[in-house]
Amino acid sequence: MIEKTYRAPIRITNENISVQEKVNYFIARFNYFLSNAGISFQFDVESQLSLLEKVDFQIKGNLDNCVTYVDEYFKDPLFDNEELWENYSLFTELKKYINDYYNSPPNTSTKNHKKGILMGSGFHEVLEKLILELKDKMADNLGEDLISVFQCQYPLTEHDHIYKLNLLAQLIISGGFFRKKQTQKLMK
Repeated sequence: MIEKTYRAPIRITNENISVQEKVNYFIARFNYFLSNAGISFQFDVESQLSLLEKVDFQIKGNLDNCVTYVDEYFKDPLFDNEELWENYSLFTELKKYINDYYNSPPNTSTKNHKKGILMGSGFHEVLEKLILELKDKMADNLGEDLISVFQCQYPLTEHDHIYKLNLLAQLIISGGFFRKKQTQKLMK
């Protein structure tokens, strides 16, 4: 049996009601996601970094069958969220490879074409550099994005704040899970 760890969210007060509402919403969602991540199918535990590390793992350790798995990773909605990638200059280059990956020339085996893209030195170099960039900057960027939402003059219900706070909670938790952080440490 999997034991759930849940602690009631702390209520934060702030003289700016909009900030208070957004911070408390985030705390509640963070705790809720943390309590259910990896247990319930509706709570995704992926991040940009985890997806790219999975692609890299498949290429290095499962070259014969990697296309099947990489196809699924590249279909993840995180790859289509341009806002998540705007701080990572190499993503534009990686996205070109992903587009080439899905556009095989006529009279070419799709699987062989895809495998050729994945095995190419250009793709792999961009992939490895982007992984390093994410490891170096992602936590800070997520923190800055979170602060930006909190400080926005508009209330929780405007400017996609609910969506952004849910996504940020998911990405922060995912980063913790894939960096082998214990649930208890994340809750603190």
